Amino acid sequence: MGKLVGSVVIGLLFLQTATSDTSKPFVEPATGITFPPTLGQWKWTRGQDRDYGPGWGVSIAYHYPGGMTATIYIYNLGLKEIPTGTKSQVVKDAWAETKSEIEEAMKQRGDSARQLAEGEVSLGAAPDSLKALRVNFMIVYKNGYEERSDAYLTGYKNQLLKIRLSYPKDLKAERETVIKSLLSDLDTLLKK
Repeated sequence: MGKLVGSVVIGLLFLQTATSDTSKPFVEPATGITFPPTLGQWKWTRGQDRDYGPGWGVSIAYHYPGGMTATIYIYNLGLKEIPTGTKSQVVKDAWAETKSEIEEAMKQRGDSARQLAEGEVSLGAAPDSLKALRVNFMIVYKNGYEERSDAYLTGYKNQLLKIRLSYPKDLKAERETVIKSLLSDLDTLLKK
């Protein structure tokens, strides 16, 4: 993968095209996951779905009041086999690239990303919930605004499933509950 892939991914962010009506469910073609117009008990509202082309997959955005955004990326980089979970070399390589891409994208824009924590988490509370790698960043924009950004990555149905969460750094009390609920709701979607 390497820096070439990271540069291509950053470049593709500017070539994305909207693909669906957000008032109707969106069925992601590679996995069959149906993303509803609103998600979970906290009623995250779906934004635009984007198609990045073969190998680069799609993204599905959800928004929550107070400046919280969750974007789910499903892609395979042209690979035929991607094991489910976090243990495969494919996922580990994609994980290293994900962290590097976040830092590089911020740097190219004149902003910065400082890693705060990293580890493996379960998306839901059930024993069979999907595990994902997670990293937390503090993003500092050149205008001084700061926000938190979390990235999650796992293998799922021969795809890489990445979740990016962005939210104001001062959303403390509600944030943990809302994020935990969102991840659990996504885990439930994956089991359908």
